Amino acid sequence: MGRMLAHFLAAVAEFERELIRERVRSGLANAKAKGNPLGRPRADSSRVQKGLLLLDQGKTYREAFQQTGLSVSTLVRARREKKILREDGLINPATCMLICGWLHVCWGYPLLVWYARYPIGHLPLT
Repeated sequence: MGRMLAHFLAAVAEFERELIRERVRSGLANAKAKGNPLGRPRADSSRVQKGLLLLDQGKTYREAFQQTGLSVSTLVRARREKKILREDGLINPATCMLICGWLHVCWGYPLLVWYARYPIGHLPLT
């Protein structure tokens, strides 16, 4: 009798949990349909640019964090993206060669088709 009651309560709990999931999905879909932005808001681009400028001037990440209020991880991510992308939005040729070399070493096949499709420095960003 006790085992049957335990199974019954587990089934009710699973059913209740599924109802909660369904309500959350419905709420997210409703918010998305209304045009409400979902997720954490992006960092202010002017503050990110100021932080990158401070880093370029030789300040440490901690000093840039204290002056801009941005997290260190945001500054690291922005600096990494700045190194990868050129001014015109294309991937930096050095980064492209690094990626191509890594793919060749890890997967062990020549990437001639890939090279031909996307010449160095002309990778589209999608």
